[in-house]
Amino acid sequence: MKTVLVVDDSESVVSLLQLKLHKKNYAVLIARSYAELQKIFEKNRSLHCAIVDWNLEGVEKGQAVSFLTEQGIPSIVLSGELSLDLQEQIRDKKNVDYVYKGDIFAFDYVVYIIDRLREIDNRKALVVNDSKTQTYVIKTYLEELTFQVFVASSAEEGLALMDTHANIQFVFTDYILPKMNGVQFISKLRKKFSPEELIIIALTGSTSRDLAIHLLKAGANDFISKPFRKEEFNKRIFKEMELLSILEENRRYMAIIDDYVIFSRTDIQGRIKYASTALCRAVGYSKEELLGQTHKIFRHPDTSIDKYNDILASVSKMGSWSGEVRNQKKDGRPFWVNLLITPVFDHNGKLTEYIYLRNDITARKEIETLATLDYLTKLKNRKYFDAKLAALFLKYSQTADRISVIFFDVDFFKKINDTHGHEKGDFVLKSLARLVRKQMNKKMLAARWGGEEFIILDKEPLQFAEKFAEFLRRQIEMIDFGNMGTVTCSFGVTSNRSGDNEVLLLKRADEALYNAKNSGRNQVRTL
Repeated sequence: MKTVLVVDDSESVVSLLQLKLHKKNYAVLIARSYAELQKIFEKNRSLHCAIVDWNLEGVEKGQAVSFLTEQGIPSIVLSGELSLDLQEQIRDKKNVDYVYKGDIFAFDYVVYIIDRLREIDNRKALVVNDSKTQTYVIKTYLEELTFQVFVASSAEEGLALMDTHANIQFVFTDYILPKMNGVQFISKLRKKFSPEELIIIALTGSTSRDLAIHLLKAGANDFISKPFRKEEFNKRIFKEMELLSILEENRRYMAIIDDYVIFSRTDIQGRIKYASTALCRAVGYSKEELLGQTHKIFRHPDTSIDKYNDILASVSKMGSWSGEVRNQKKDGRPFWVNLLITPVFDHNGKLTEYIYLRNDITARKEIETLATLDYLTKLKNRKYFDAKLAALFLKYSQTADRISVIFFDVDFFKKINDTHGHEKGDFVLKSLARLVRKQMNKKMLAARWGGEEFIILDKEPLQFAEKFAEFLRRQIEMIDFGNMGTVTCSFGVTSNRSGDNEVLLLKRADEALYNAKNSGRNQVRTL
């Protein structure tokens, strides 16, 4: 926190300045007399700046200002009068600026100056001028504003200093220079530095408006006509410093967003024209690999292309879209996101681009998935199966669509556990689960019902489900389990009927399985 010293014997002035400075997060020290000023300075030499009354009671006018100037403290002078003679006296004290107390916005302007000093805070500036007198004056003004100043007497020397010293952010150049004039010098600087990276203020003694235009077109941020007052000079710097600080703050925010927010921008055709570092890190692609591509590059095989087209159609119709999307990283791993797509329009209402904001919900989805899985077989668990079956019945209650259920279990499974141990029994269950996963299609849902029982939901009529059950039965009896030999399974198959509910459907499938068991096992029975 920067510390500001307020030197004034007016209680109202002190209170008002203290309030305004605290709002801007400055620490404030108060001196109501010259003696207090000296005492404070003995203990606090690391002051950001001072606000000091010109006519402090008990000492000569300007004495407090002189004291602070001698100590190298940037000072803003307050005065209750501003005659021309007084203005010259104040300027001679080499302070930052002076402010007339009678102005309604005087104290706001004081805080404005202090904010700019905080932003300048030892930034580097380059003065390019072949006049030693002018160079000295400009250098003095800049140092009073806490700039670290470099000087050059020619454009060539200035360019060399720019190469030697990093982070020079302000250049003050005269138009008339030896060998290379100011316009040419500015043009060379602009080939290396943008107006946001380097502030160039041109100085000219000419009153020609054409020259001013040439300087601005060459890349100068601003120009000042000579001769000029220090107040005008400072005000131009403050204006550029304020803009530069806003740009720097925006760059800092954008760097944070780029690093931590998973987002991208596309043209109106959906081609990626910007991808954040966070997005690249999340999906494993470089920015170069993504630019010019569409977001279908992330498409997971389980996410249809039609869904992407439907999303963009929804954006065009509704103005935005949000929802969960399963993507795929470059290495093939799934990547779940909560996606928000929003269009961007220009000032004429014309669509210019889309912004895609993503929240990585992969971990949440993995937890949700684990909660739906049987821990041993990695098939879906009974709870998940029941929920899906109930939802399907609700969906099909108004249609003639058929769904079928295949119930099967391992014949004589208890004997396998008792003879070979539970570890071998678990191996059999996991092997059957792998077989089911391999053979089932996308219309099917398989789950471990409990123990050695499995259940398959098939969005097909009975005859198709029966055919698949028979195919599965034959595949199972062909598996060689080593010293356990082979195993068999019994199957019960049924499909929904008019007036059915989940309970009746499952009960009928269980009865069909019971029939298969009672008929000798290793067979398929339907009801």
